[in-house]
Amino acid sequence: MEAVNTPVLNPFFFPLCVAFYTSSRMSEYFYEQTMVCIFIFFFYHVLSLFFFFFLSCFISLFTKSFLSRA
Repeated sequence: MEAVNTPVLNPFFFPLCVAFYTSSRMSEYFYEQTMVCIFIFFFYHVLSLFFFFFLSCFISLFTKSFLSRA
């Protein structure tokens, strides 16, 4: 089963949508709320991708230096 494409995204996505829909009912600025939600969602996704990319680069560099020492 390929239900989970991006495991980083899933724990954040559901509470964000719940918070977005509960706040958009109370607010009349639905369009601005949607734009803010999309921006936060996109920003979080890009940040998590960069974070895991740099983390994997750092781990590979660390293991290379560790193996060359031994």
